[in-house]
Amino acid sequence: MSVSIGFLAARWLYLTKHRKIRKILSLKKCNCKIVLSKYDNREVRKGVSLSVCPIGDIQAAINVTDLIYETGLYSNQQSIIYEGRYSDDITNYNIFCIGGFLANTYSGSLFDQFFPNFKIFATSDEITKASEDANQFLSRYFQQSNDKNGFSWGNSEMQEFTINDDERYAIIVKLTNYDFPNQKHGTVHILFGDGVEGTLVISKYLLFNYNELYKMVKKHPNHYFIAFKLKKETMIIDPNSFKDLTDEMFNDNND
Repeated sequence: MSVSIGFLAARWLYLTKHRKIRKILSLKKCNCKIVLSKYDNREVRKGVSLSVCPIGDIQAAINVTDLIYETGLYSNQQSIIYEGRYSDDITNYNIFCIGGFLANTYSGSLFDQFFPNFKIFATSDEITKASEDANQFLSRYFQQSNDKNGFSWGNSEMQEFTINDDERYAIIVKLTNYDFPNQKHGTVHILFGDGVEGTLVISKYLLFNYNELYKMVKKHPNHYFIAFKLKKETMIIDPNSFKDLTDEMFNDNND
C-alpha cells in the first residue's frame, strides 16, 4: 500500500513539474519545433561557403531539446527544421528560433513584423562589409556608430542598450497567440545574442533558469523582450544587467 502511495505521489510531482514549466513557457501546443539557420553550402562571404551549422547553434538547439524534455513534451513530436523549409502548419507548434534576424530568416520575418526599429550598432566599415555580404544583409538592420556596441530601437539615448568592449549581449523574446491574427498560433521563443556565443548562453540560461526568468517577466503574460549582458571571457550572464524592454518593444504599457 505504501509503495503504491509513494508511486502516486512521485507521479503527481512529476506531472505537476511538467505542467508548471509549460505554464511558465506558455507552451499550449503539444508539439515543438526548433528553427535553425540553414548552412548547406551557404555563402557567408563572397566565395566562402559553409556546409555545416556552427557548433554554438547546435549546442543551443541541444539545450532547447533538453528544455522540451523537461516540459514532458518529449514523448510527442519534436524536431529541428531549417529556415525556408517549413510550411504554414508551423503555427501549430511551439516554436524555438535559434539565432536572430541576421542568422535566421524566420526570426528575421518576425523582427520585420514586430520590431522594425530594432538596429545593431555598427561602424561604417562594418556596414559596408554587410552590404557586400553574399547574404545581402540590409542596411536597415544597422545604426552607424564608431563608439557604441549594442543595439537600439529608436533615435534617443534612452532607446539604446549598450555594452562595453569586454561584454556581449543576449536576448530572449516570447510571442504568443495574443500577438498573431491566428489565435491558434503556437508560442514562439527567439533566442539570440551578440554572436553565436550570445545565442548559446541565452539558451543555457532558459534551460536552467526558466523559473527565475518567469519571476522577472510574470507581469507580461502575453509577450516579452528581455536583454542581458555577459562577459566575453567567462560567457556568464550578469543577473544585474537584466533589462526588461517589453513595453518599449511592443509599444504598450499594458499587456
